[in-house]
Amino acid sequence: ARAREGSPLFYSLKVDVSFEVHAVRRYLLLTEAVLKDFGAKAEFNSIPQAELPFEEYPLPEEPFVVIVPEARWSTKLWPLSFWEKIIQESFLRKKGFKFFILASGKNREIRSWAEGLSRREEGVVSLVGRLSLPQVVWVIKKAGLVLTVDTGPMHIASALDVPTVALFGPTSPERTGPWGRH
Repeated sequence: ARAREGSPLFYSLKVDVSFEVHAVRRYLLLTEAVLKDFGAKAEFNSIPQAELPFEEYPLPEEPFVVIVPEARWSTKLWPLSFWEKIIQESFLRKKGFKFFILASGKNREIRSWAEGLSRREEGVVSLVGRLSLPQVVWVIKKAGLVLTVDTGPMHIASALDVPTVALFGPTSPERTGPWGRH
């Protein structure tokens, strides 16, 4: 009912949900109302988790960190030198640490940085632009921690209940931050 740009004029079903509610909660309420209108019941207690073959980039048995430095808005990005500093500081504190960098590959600067870093640092693997969405989900599911900016993989990690550290800039973490226990 409160959608932008005049779109409610074209809706046959309108649900009044405040924009002050977390986006995940808002979408769940919307989905529930639409399904109810069709006489169906919404159940949001499971997420399909496909196991995918991943021979090209074997994942370690011990916990590893997924880094997602990419977002659609440039204002959501964190400087690449800061990501690199976190990785270097982690290596100083614990030997054998593993980092997997995930991004779509559309941002050439991020792609170049991740590939260069993976060549220089033994514990860093760049998966930038190399995975399908189901494979991204699978890697995140296996991670011990996801360190990310405000982006889709942050929500995937949250939905899979993977511990997540999300860095926010111009958007509100209260409205669009990770939705989960970790």
